[in-house]
Amino acid sequence: MIRISARNRSASSFAGMMGRFGLTTGRSAGVDTEPWAVSIRPSRASPSRSRISNTRGHETAANKAFPRLRGPPRKGFLRRAVSIARMLRETFVHVPGVGYRTEERLWRMGIRTWDDFSAARRPRRLSLKLGHRIEDELTRSSEALRRGRHRYFARGLWPRDHWRAWREFRHAIAFLDIETTGLSIGRDAITVVGVYDGARKRSFVQGDNLEDLPAAMARAKLLVTFNGSRFDVPFLRKAFPRMALDQIHLDLLHPLRRLGFVGGLKAIETQVGILRSEETSGLAGFDAVRLWHAYDAGDDDALDLLLEYNMEDVVNLEPLAELAYEGLRSLCLDGGFVTADRLPRPR
Repeated sequence: MIRISARNRSASSFAGMMGRFGLTTGRSAGVDTEPWAVSIRPSRASPSRSRISNTRGHETAANKAFPRLRGPPRKGFLRRAVSIARMLRETFVHVPGVGYRTEERLWRMGIRTWDDFSAARRPRRLSLKLGHRIEDELTRSSEALRRGRHRYFARGLWPRDHWRAWREFRHAIAFLDIETTGLSIGRDAITVVGVYDGARKRSFVQGDNLEDLPAAMARAKLLVTFNGSRFDVPFLRKAFPRMALDQIHLDLLHPLRRLGFVGGLKAIETQVGILRSEETSGLAGFDAVRLWHAYDAGDDDALDLLLEYNMEDVVNLEPLAELAYEGLRSLCLDGGFVTADRLPRPR
């Protein structure tokens, strides 16, 4: 059972954060807004291992809910792009020989998209050889995008630029977060993996169905994590050596740092205004380890809480990914045609 509540809240952290990066919300953007809140808060029935197993890996009404936000966001912000532009088609740095400065120069000359380059004359100060290389590579890029070949862009883009593919590949997405027995990849093991594709939420538990994870990830083309490059992915590679982890990887830790957010996932959620359920509010990574040990000792209720905590980690990645994409794109193109990777860090 999901409780969805509407409350009158003042425009606080979310609206302030959006304005901080040049994005607009509510009436300032000429869009009607309405105070609202959505809370993923399942009513807790008597816990049992069978209840967890029966619901794990299946769709529920909660799949359609979003984390609760303070303040009046632009109507439909979490479900619809703030802009209709797609940054990947405005990207040139995946072409060999094209760096950020060359990309910025193309943007300033009005060559904002791949189609613009094909339609324009060769820009000044761009060698004939490089011009032909860009044209050939953009032809291959268009074909790869048409065919949905995510590996082409996963290999061609630097990891720090994978955020640019958010729009084009979010139809085959996997928001993912893992829980472990500790921080050591060599000594510790995965206990729980939560996966959310934007519609369906699934949990995979050690000793139950963890071995089903590779099959569940087989169709994902875009992986979204928080600090997954250093934590989740290395643990997964060790646990599943044969699992193909070749997705475009949007590790939100780094884009959010570029936008000036500091701290871990929970701290950034607080800065943005995402609220957790009463049951999981205040829990942290060490509590996940403690809950697993309690479950291993026979406390099924502890697994209930651990799964809820983990899934909130997972679903909260979606609005943060939307924020990171729109914020960085705004800084790149609407903020003076400067790539986000060359911007000074906010103080």
